[in-house]
Amino acid sequence: AMLLMVATVVGMGTMTYSRYVTSKGMDDPESATAAKWGYVLEFDTSNLFGQAYENEVVVATSNDAFLDVKYSGNDDAKIIAPGTSGSLVIKVSGVAEVLAKFSIAAQATDVTLYLDGEANPYRPIQWSLKTKVGSTVTPVDIGGTSLEKLLAALPSQNLTVPAGSEIPETEYIISWSWAIGSETLNDPNNLKDTAIGMLAKGYTIAEVEAATGLNLDDAKSSQNLLGISLNVTATVMQVQADE
Repeated sequence: AMLLMVATVVGMGTMTYSRYVTSKGMDDPESATAAKWGYVLEFDTSNLFGQAYENEVVVATSNDAFLDVKYSGNDDAKIIAPGTSGSLVIKVSGVAEVLAKFSIAAQATDVTLYLDGEANPYRPIQWSLKTKVGSTVTPVDIGGTSLEKLLAALPSQNLTVPAGSEIPETEYIISWSWAIGSETLNDPNNLKDTAIGMLAKGYTIAEVEAATGLNLDDAKSSQNLLGISLNVTATVMQVQADE
């Protein structure tokens, strides 16, 4: 019995343990890459405000009592005056593998002169919007020429681009112009334009009224705006299908 027990202990001490395992790997490794985002936005503001009427060389001319407004000053000046115009170009193009939305938004102020007894202020700047795809330029009907009409029309240019679709190179052209008046000295718009120029120079309301014969709205004199301010944002953003 003693011998049998020793043999049994020795036998158990030399046993090994193992487990059954069944394993299968993928035949080929798989991976994923980020969806391509290929949209490009460009802004061209080089023609938004001019430094002179043309060729940056201007000479004042006059005939009788009529004097053309001309520019002189430092090279960094940004001016507007009767007879000037400008434009801002937003260019978008590209293709992506995800659903996207293109949108334009803007904040702006306009040249504004408040006159006593007139319900509507005088705003000489005319605004317009055009699109250009390839060589085809298409005017956008914004319902008028005012800044308010332009700002209200910009959201109509928003578009949703399906995944994998391409936006061909498209330009959105926002333009402004200040038409020069007739050569009649007392043309009403000439007098109003002159009032704006005098206020910009620093003349008082009384001095402007004496020189032009206009009656400015004294209560709203602080609201007279003597320039253009334009801040435009264009955005291409990935969206969900229900956005």
